[in-house]
Amino acid sequence: MTDKFDPTTLAIGAQLPVPARRGTATVRTHNHFLKGPISMPWLENAARLPGRALHVALALRHQSALKRSLTVTLPNRQLAEFGLDRDAKRRGLAALESARLVIVERNPGRNPIVTILEI
Repeated sequence: MTDKFDPTTLAIGAQLPVPARRGTATVRTHNHFLKGPISMPWLENAARLPGRALHVALALRHQSALKRSLTVTLPNRQLAEFGLDRDAKRRGLAALESARLVIVERNPGRNPIVTILEI
């Protein structure tokens, strides 16, 4: 029977064994995500709206989570990631506003300022 304990490894200046690394290093990518909680009644109302209103609503919620605020702007560049153009944004915001899910403050030549209303 062999004893695996070697008291010389406890001596001052002794080299400690380095455990072997398992696997490869994990590479982290910065993926986008949708942060919650989002109330189901709000989401259900947005889903019932015509056109791409739900897409605009999800983009709003994503922007809101990034900014940590219920009042955000919605840049056309971000909507392009959702496959939306500025006309779809305009129609989607109008539908969300008529359903009383958001309040939209429009300024000529600027992105609208949108406040998400909780229901």
